[in-house]
Amino acid sequence: GVRSATVDSTGYYKPKDGYEFFLVNITLENISDEDKAVSSIMMFKVVDQNGVSYDMTIFPDAQGSLDGTVAPTRKMTGEYCVEVPQGTTGLELEFEDIFSKQVIVKLN
Repeated sequence: GVRSATVDSTGYYKPKDGYEFFLVNITLENISDEDKAVSSIMMFKVVDQNGVSYDMTIFPDAQGSLDGTVAPTRKMTGEYCVEVPQGTTGLELEFEDIFSKQVIVKLN
């Protein structure tokens, strides 16, 4: 699922003026027989319909992490967070690692 936020629960972390935090809940499953390394900063990005890419940002209220190692038959779940202009539509999540093809998921 996806969700947006304009401030974290402490009120300290806020996006730039006119922007909002956009969080994507992701579950990865390792269906191979080898451990797989996951790096959110290297494997994920969010792009809009014009091809503009939005960098990952830190959001303390994000649930889980998408960094580490996933053992065979195991899953990893976490939220990937970016800052986007408020009301942005046509966003897509791109996932790519060096061992597989690129996967693109429409978000909104």
